[in-house]
Amino acid sequence: MTNNIFIKLLTSIPVILLVMYFLPFIGICLLIFRYIISYNKRKNSSGYLILLSGIILLIPKAIEEIFKLLKLKLNTIPYIEIIINNNLYNTKLISFSKLLIIVGIIFIIVITLGSILSNKLGLKAASGLRNYLNRVENEDKEIREKNNLKMQMQREEVKNTHLVHCPHCGSDNTIKGKTGKCKYCRQEITFNA
Repeated sequence: MTNNIFIKLLTSIPVILLVMYFLPFIGICLLIFRYIISYNKRKNSSGYLILLSGIILLIPKAIEEIFKLLKLKLNTIPYIEIIINNNLYNTKLISFSKLLIIVGIIFIIVITLGSILSNKLGLKAASGLRNYLNRVENEDKEIREKNNLKMQMQREEVKNTHLVHCPHCGSDNTIKGKTGKCKYCRQEITFNA
């Protein structure tokens, strides 16, 4: 996370839960902001914490349902009847816990899919870059080989090039190999070593 204390406070889980209770959209935005500014994205457990908070809010209701199923009296656990019969719990907190569970699950799914997608794209990008570099390297190698071949041919030509004095017109000519034609009189000339 960032070093700014206000940002740390604003993106803390208790503040996000409180904001999400009163303004769900802003709470979700803060949750996304927490994920974005988190340095250790692989260990970002915000979605799991939100999901766990929603499940914890449903514990009294789950206990009531279990006791009804087992036909036990609810008054054996202190204060559980007061919590379950409270109007605030039955109306606001139950719907808030459902919101937390939904947001937590969606957040976990989106982050997981994003992570998988970014890994696959990273692998494809690395593979594409590797292929590109191999192709460029092969092209450079072919160009070097062609240039080396041309240079070798030029060296051979230079070895086989001779300066010959034409016996017919007296001009100096450069010929490749042992025989050639005078460039002035067009007579056959030969190189004698």
